[in-house]
Amino acid sequence: VLIRTIETDGLLSETEREQARLAEGTLRDELRGPRLLDESVRARLHEARRRGSIVTVLDEGGLDDASGDALDAIRADLARALEGAASDRIYIRTSPHESIAVTVVGRSLEGGDPDADEVVDLWHEISHPGDDAR
Repeated sequence: VLIRTIETDGLLSETEREQARLAEGTLRDELRGPRLLDESVRARLHEARRRGSIVTVLDEGGLDDASGDALDAIRADLARALEGAASDRIYIRTSPHESIAVTVVGRSLEGGDPDADEVVDLWHEISHPGDDAR
């Protein structure tokens, strides 16, 4: 996609623009939240973006001490939370809170009206697995 963008001086077809948007989102996920990702989470993020959601993933260090088993459990819960998510904007962020590992927030324009306020239509907190998994 990047080579095609350079070759065409940014003049991409609608399909190519969509591919570039998805590739950009995937790259951002890998840079900003790699510990949150596995194949299932990546697939759910891709699906959400294809539905038109704007997705932001941020790992700010809240999972640094999590074991492999704990990360697997957190990722499985995250994938379930994202399945079918239809919010206009989805924010996934690690938490510095001692019992909450990740918070997922979805926001959409009320009634789809572009002049309306955003409302929270998805809220999911993922707890740290038991201390024995950390």
